[in-house]
Amino acid sequence: MNFLRTFFASVLGTLTALFLGGIILFMLIAGIASVVNSNDSSAAMIQENSVLSLKLNLPIMDNVPGSQDFQVSLGLDAESIQLIDLVTAIDLAKTNDKIKGIHLRSDYLVAGWAQTKTLRDALLSFKDSGKFVSAYADFFTQKGYYLASVADSIFVNPNGGVELKGLASEVLYFKDFEDEYGFKMEVIRHGKYKSAVEPYLSNSMSEANREQIGSLIASLWETIGSEIAEARKISVAELDAIATDLKANLVGNALKVGLIDQIAYKSEYVELLKPTLNMTMPGRSNQEGMKLYYQKNKDELKAKAKEYHENNKDYILQRNNQKIQCTCGRSYNHGNKATHLKTAYHKKNSYI
Repeated sequence: MNFLRTFFASVLGTLTALFLGGIILFMLIAGIASVVNSNDSSAAMIQENSVLSLKLNLPIMDNVPGSQDFQVSLGLDAESIQLIDLVTAIDLAKTNDKIKGIHLRSDYLVAGWAQTKTLRDALLSFKDSGKFVSAYADFFTQKGYYLASVADSIFVNPNGGVELKGLASEVLYFKDFEDEYGFKMEVIRHGKYKSAVEPYLSNSMSEANREQIGSLIASLWETIGSEIAEARKISVAELDAIATDLKANLVGNALKVGLIDQIAYKSEYVELLKPTLNMTMPGRSNQEGMKLYYQKNKDELKAKAKEYHENNKDYILQRNNQKIQCTCGRSYNHGNKATHLKTAYHKKNSYI
């Protein structure tokens, strides 16, 4: 009996020691990795004629949990970035003489409208210092384009486009669901504009709720539309017509209506940035300088773009054939998105 008691005590002690030792070892390794990364970051020097690259491919949050690094390392949470960190980086770049401009990638921006507005204002302040902002995308979502519209020059991949379609809102109602399963919500409210509980009391939107949601959307679009129109030097009426008729979904049409400045592959775009870093000709803006360089080196840049297309044709074909689920309930290929968005079925059933 004493033997078994001693045996199980030894096993329990060994397992406990291994568990605690594993935790200590993990914390030690994590600490060493943090020190190494910190040393690498501090050792990185900003050289002359540098460009700040803002690749906004992570969700942007007002506050990032302090435990994010640990959760991401264990695969428990997706990586994100804090809004204040982005704004601070832009402000620091504005006052750093070695940084001449910003390269912006906001293809599929994951952020709220207020966060996007804050970033856009920071980029406007950066431009006011005399430095350039250049944007490139394979395809611009509406929110991503709103941010990119602040740029001096906007470039889009030949297989891309711009999603500019205006704003809408959808409310899910539960009255039929309640009737089907025999329960009822008891609600006390007063006044017309109390719509928080409306989905539990009705199957359709009240006129009061429609009025307030419509006012909110109209106000938001007024700000978005006017700022895009001002940046692209077109009227608000022209921008509304572009959004209503989905004129910018095809990249060629986006260029034609003035929402973008150039159609180019990434390799072309990188070549176009080079002369900008050596500063443009006196009396010319960054945008004019890049266009002038393109006209002068058009054949060479097109040859490089063709070579890139040939070397990556399998990837491009796969991306164009990729199935994307639409909010209307049907799916479409990336290559025929513009055609799908114009169909009567999509316009009738999509809530965006």
